[in-house]
Amino acid sequence: MADCWEIAGVGTITLLEGSLASGQATLRVTPATEHLRWLVSERSMGNARATLPFGSAGSSYTWLGLLGEGGALLLAAPVPLPELAQFVISGDHVSLTAPGAVRLDHGPDATALLLEYGERHRRPHLPAPIRGWNSWDAFNASVTLDDVLDNAHWLADDEVIGPLVSHLIVDDGWMTNWGEWTPNGKFPGGMDLLAERLNLLDKIPGLWLAPLMVEPVTPLYQRHPECFLRDREGHPYLVNHGFTRTTYALDVSVPRTREFLHQTFRRVASWGYRYVKLDFLYNQAECLERGDATAADPDWTTTQHIATMLQIARQELGPLCHILGCNYPYELGGQGVDEARLTCDIASFRQNVELCYQSHSARFHLTGRWMATDPDFAVVRVPGVTWDEGPLPFHVTPAWNRHERPGGWRRGAFWDEELMRVALTMVILSGGSVILGDHLPQLNARGRDYLRLALTWGGGQPAWPLDLSGHRPAPCLWRNDRLLAAYNLGPTPLRLPLPADLALGDELFTHAPAPADTLALPPGTAQLYALDP
Repeated sequence: MADCWEIAGVGTITLLEGSLASGQATLRVTPATEHLRWLVSERSMGNARATLPFGSAGSSYTWLGLLGEGGALLLAAPVPLPELAQFVISGDHVSLTAPGAVRLDHGPDATALLLEYGERHRRPHLPAPIRGWNSWDAFNASVTLDDVLDNAHWLADDEVIGPLVSHLIVDDGWMTNWGEWTPNGKFPGGMDLLAERLNLLDKIPGLWLAPLMVEPVTPLYQRHPECFLRDREGHPYLVNHGFTRTTYALDVSVPRTREFLHQTFRRVASWGYRYVKLDFLYNQAECLERGDATAADPDWTTTQHIATMLQIARQELGPLCHILGCNYPYELGGQGVDEARLTCDIASFRQNVELCYQSHSARFHLTGRWMATDPDFAVVRVPGVTWDEGPLPFHVTPAWNRHERPGGWRRGAFWDEELMRVALTMVILSGGSVILGDHLPQLNARGRDYLRLALTWGGGQPAWPLDLSGHRPAPCLWRNDRLLAAYNLGPTPLRLPLPADLALGDELFTHAPAPADTLALPPGTAQLYALDP
């Protein structure tokens, strides 16, 4: 194998030790341009940045790109993987550790390299994107039976949006405790009765679980401590403390844990839920990856715990149940799920919109290839614009906010209408599911128009970037077969030349005519155009 690659627009890649075939190697980059950036991806849904400046330190999982000026490099592991593949960046060096061979590809177009990688590992017979409603963003864990039914009846009565929405999903807040997956007092009559009522309204019922997380007040924790990962002192491994809940991580290598999972998913199936959202998956693997947690069977890989849980879920929920994996590790390549979260959680704050955009830019090539994807909710409420006064305030600052690091989740200014359009454009262009997240009865006519637009134009062909290179921290211009979108999440105005081969219709949000040759975007805005045939 060659130990040196000359890549136009990037530079010279030299193999210093190991081999790509073994999955253990160190490479050095001698740059040929000052416009170089690493394209990186986290192991699961969130991504603080899609790219890093060349010369900085960082890491990437499953794949790593190097974006140059008229050239690009992609180091990528084949999926699914039995264990994680990690690329550690330090200055001009890259050290890679993978369970098998890593492939090096290069060419003039970074987007084409990523799309080819996605196609190489395409899974057949992927489900179509879902159009639904989820309780989380409107109600968080305070959701009640009446909250769900209010939105279900609103959809049943609405002649425009209602027929476009097929699923209603109850998120966190329905159960007794995490790890005690039985309905609490806010859902009198049980979850099976709710499923029946949603079916009568011609909606498919969906349910949220965090199957690998358990609270200490549950019977499983109190009576079967052997079911949990262990910390260095031999105690059950604490995952979260000071968030909304205190949780411990299950050890799937333990037979009793697997039986608990069988019972849990069998119960959910018996209630009649045909869509199941499984959350906090990577959080369990992360404990083992850090090295301060151990499993009863030390030979189990971090990925094996999640893969085994997903096999149990599929066995009990059945082949027709739609399974969404949140915090899903991408090295599994879509195995075990129908759909996986593409971005971090959306929320009506500038910081969240920026994080979601970075995540989308890092892994657009997965959608419709490795799995169907979930770009998180289509949320359109803006106080005084799309959101009327009513029983719910626009937002209540969560109690855990004060415990977070600066710049964390739900940080920065509340969004305005322009920034809401940025988030909605991402949902539409992702090609993933369109899941509404507002309390629908409280939206006014303007808010409903935004939902109609998202449901009509979303869920189509996944978009790809037209300007992915080493010149910018993230691409700004995207298209699919029906739409062109331009984004400016930077602090200064941006002008983008229009591709000469595209003819645009009016802008979909404002109905303004398309410019002749250049898009002008103020900071914190997006523009969305239909392509003329």
